[in-house]
Amino acid sequence: MPGPMPRVLSAPHTPPSEGLVRRLVYARHLYGLAERLLSMYTPFADAEAIVLLDATIESLLRTALDQRPRSGKGSGADSELHLGALFTAVSRAYGTPGTPASPATPAFFANELEVLRVHEVRNTIQHQSIPPAKDEVRVQVDAAARSIRQMAKVLFGLDWDGISMSALFHDAIFRSLFTKSEKALREGRVEDAVYYVVACFEAARYLEQHRIWGSFISWARSFANDEAILKDPKHEAIVAYVRTLHDEVEVLKLRLDYKEYRAYAQIGLGVISPASEVLASFGTSDKEMYAHWREVLSESLSGIKKNGVLTPEAAADLTNWVTFAQRFTSEAILRWQQFWRPGWGEGGGSAAQSWTVTD
Repeated sequence: MPGPMPRVLSAPHTPPSEGLVRRLVYARHLYGLAERLLSMYTPFADAEAIVLLDATIESLLRTALDQRPRSGKGSGADSELHLGALFTAVSRAYGTPGTPASPATPAFFANELEVLRVHEVRNTIQHQSIPPAKDEVRVQVDAAARSIRQMAKVLFGLDWDGISMSALFHDAIFRSLFTKSEKALREGRVEDAVYYVVACFEAARYLEQHRIWGSFISWARSFANDEAILKDPKHEAIVAYVRTLHDEVEVLKLRLDYKEYRAYAQIGLGVISPASEVLASFGTSDKEMYAHWREVLSESLSGIKKNGVLTPEAAADLTNWVTFAQRFTSEAILRWQQFWRPGWGEGGGSAAQSWTVTD
């Protein structure tokens, strides 16, 4: 039977549905989808990516406009503005570019021509079904990326890479582990990024497995752990089959894309069966969870090192894996928290433990 669950939430936490953070996270999400499409290296995926980058730019401009109160103007009137008019409206709302009182700078508005060109290419794709040439894709992607980062800094005072999907996570422990993984990756500490993202996914996965109790397959497995059967060589093959079958069922119960989970498990393989896990092995804080998974995974990572150091090729491969694992983890957590159901021991009681954020 699963042990007592940690008390992570007193009640589900929901960020403001129309708040600035949520809107920026949505724009960041669109950008992330574009990055995923660009990694496919196909003409149609490139075309879709440019459409999404254009949507990201428009989302940022409209969000910025809505942050500034303007007499006689509301978001309803702004919704009809085309992209060029949006730039003009943002300029007026934020003051005269280049003046000391304005948060905007001439550099931001100098990007207008680049952005309008991206929008033209997007219109060609969306309205005429003509995908751009490969060289044109690179030009427009670079232009869009420059403009988006500039907008985030000038209009919102934020580092674009620091806008994280984790802002939407209900659990503080998951937000902490995830943002630390993102920070480590930005700083080039790719191994730390691995340990943090795995700690985040495994902690969230552990809770979710206990929150979807009802099939009793884990209990059935634990009850079947009869020493006489397990140690009998004649039953070795059937025992291995049953264990594997249970693990496969757990992946499906978690509503994970099977191939993506297997890609994650190439490095981040935890123990998918909750029946065999002990809560204390994870630790009770983000710091302890990081230390646990560093100990678990450091040996496997040593296999891709040369003289104890990641080669440039290995570091690049690991960086790509972390980028994938962060997206995989964030999508899983957001999917799981759509419907909150208390797990075993969750919701109070002296047996409940607390998971804490250290800093």
